[in-house]
Amino acid sequence: METNETDIEVGLLGSVFAASMDCEGGSGYDRHLVNKCAASGVTEEWFTRESTKKLWKAMTEAVKNDRALEPALLAHAMGEGGAAAVQAVVDGAPPTAAYAEWYLEAMRDREVYRRFHKLCMKWLQG
Repeated sequence: METNETDIEVGLLGSVFAASMDCEGGSGYDRHLVNKCAASGVTEEWFTRESTKKLWKAMTEAVKNDRALEPALLAHAMGEGGAAAVQAVVDGAPPTAAYAEWYLEAMRDREVYRRFHKLCMKWLQG
C-alpha cells in the first residue's frame, strides 16, 4: 500500500506527539525528534498542506523557545484552525514514536523527488 504525502507528514508530526505523550514530555525525546528533523533539513517547505506547515513551524518555535510540545499549546500558537489541525495529526498519529525515523526518511525521499521533478520540468520547458 502506498503512503501519500499527507499521511507521511501526519506520521512525522504525530510521532513527535507520540514521543511527548510516552513520558509526558519528560524524556525530551520529542524535542530530540524535532531537532533531528531540522538538522536533517526539514523545513516548512517540505510540507504540502498549510496546516502541517503551520504545525511544524509551531513545533520548531516551541523547541527554540524551550516550551513544551503540548498539543493544546501548539494549537493556540497556530491561531485560527490550529485546534483542528492538531486534532487531525493526533488522530492520525502512529501509536509510538518508534516510527519517526521511517517517516523522516519518507519525508526526505519525497522532498528529493519534488526537487528532481521541478528541475526536470524546468529543463523540459527550456
